[in-house]
Amino acid sequence: MSKLTELAFTFHLNENGVEQDKPLLYLWEVYDACSGELLHSYVGKAKGGSKRPLKHYRRNVLNLLHGRPYRRGKLDQFRASHRALAEAILQGHQVVLTLLRNVELADINKAEREEIMLRAPDLNRA
Repeated sequence: MSKLTELAFTFHLNENGVEQDKPLLYLWEVYDACSGELLHSYVGKAKGGSKRPLKHYRRNVLNLLHGRPYRRGKLDQFRASHRALAEAILQGHQVVLTLLRNVELADINKAEREEIMLRAPDLNRA
């Protein structure tokens, strides 16, 4: 078995008391394995709860690592966040997913923009 087929998308999850079946905001962070320095961050929203960050990102990152397409008909449309997370896995960096907070569905876009302004994540600008 090649090293690439052994790769898994592993990360530390901070649930933060967030109700996972409700709309929420989340934060991906990549830390250097040696220095602990924050390398990348990304704020996202999930209208349907934690399924998006927990399952969809896993699928997308593993597809990228294994040379599979993003989606049928969208062969190479991975986002900057997917690419950074895949590179973190290859480099052995620490990946952390924090569920930030629940938000009302009607306010989710505004809440995401505010969180992006507050945290200034590099991958939201990519």
